[in-house]
Amino acid sequence: MEGLLDDEKVMSRIDKENMRGALHDLSEDMEALLEKLKESEIPLSYEAENVMFAGMGGSAIAGDIVQYWLQDNIELPIHVVRGFLLPRWVGKRSVVVAVSYSGNTRETLSAFEEARRRGAQLVAISSGGRLEELCISHDIPHIKVRSGMQPRAAIAHLFVSSLIPLRSLGLIGEREIEELRESVKVTQELREEIDAGIPLENNRAKRTAMRISGKTPYIYASGAMLPVARRWVTQLNENAKTLATYFEVPECNHNHVVALAHEKEKLTSIAPVFLRDEEDLFLRINMDYLEEIYGRNSIEIIEVRPQGKSRLARMFYALYFGDYVSYYLAILRGVDPTPVDTIAELKRRLSASANQ
Repeated sequence: MEGLLDDEKVMSRIDKENMRGALHDLSEDMEALLEKLKESEIPLSYEAENVMFAGMGGSAIAGDIVQYWLQDNIELPIHVVRGFLLPRWVGKRSVVVAVSYSGNTRETLSAFEEARRRGAQLVAISSGGRLEELCISHDIPHIKVRSGMQPRAAIAHLFVSSLIPLRSLGLIGEREIEELRESVKVTQELREEIDAGIPLENNRAKRTAMRISGKTPYIYASGAMLPVARRWVTQLNENAKTLATYFEVPECNHNHVVALAHEKEKLTSIAPVFLRDEEDLFLRINMDYLEEIYGRNSIEIIEVRPQGKSRLARMFYALYFGDYVSYYLAILRGVDPTPVDTIAELKRRLSASANQ
């Protein structure tokens, strides 16, 4: 099995639609989009009281990252909604950013239309589709991203584009631009260590995939690493087609630890992954306690310590590492990381229902 991850021919045969290429290009995509961010501006009111990102799946993760990156640095609250409905408080003083890579996601279109009815200030991000058509019809700002990608592989495009309305509101300045630049640098340096051409013995992402293989990953995180933990789970679900779940620390130590202590025979089927970043004393005690419970049952944790000075750089470091792990796990499982036929089928059913 180990030889699979160092065999270029095997990887190419399994990865028929070249997810590896999309992974490789993240840093360059983000770097190129920085210029778009600095040059773009959308007419939005400075009287906005809140920002709501509406999206699903790979299109929603951009809003999650924005929220956790900026939440204690700006006064304007940022929220993310996944689904058809908007909270009742969304209204004329709200900026709603509808994000759908395809432009045809039924849940996002529903939230978009509801926000328009309530008079919210709207911005949409897509590669085209019905969302772009609605923006043209109603003279609503639309940010178009590159087409032809899987939404989860378009994270650089969706994330940086999501910052354009925030920059127009005066919430993104030179400090944030510098953090974006550092994120580019950190992910480029990480890629040199974990890209597919780096052999297993020197490649931490490949070795992590080996340790996860055949087990159910439990991802533990706190603070800014929470959206990254969600990203790990969704990437493992979609790329590697395997079950995974994540837990928030310290919350899980008020419930989850009881089950861990009493289901000892099941722990051998779990691969615990700890995303550890900037922990204060109490958080460190919580993480160490979880590790101790696993250690009592001879389960070794997988620890990821993000690199970077800024919060955003560390978030993208851990995210990028997880993306590569999910890719290598897909290769080990012999599944093409790109297709997600079950999601496509659900979207067809929702679309057919809407047209009845």
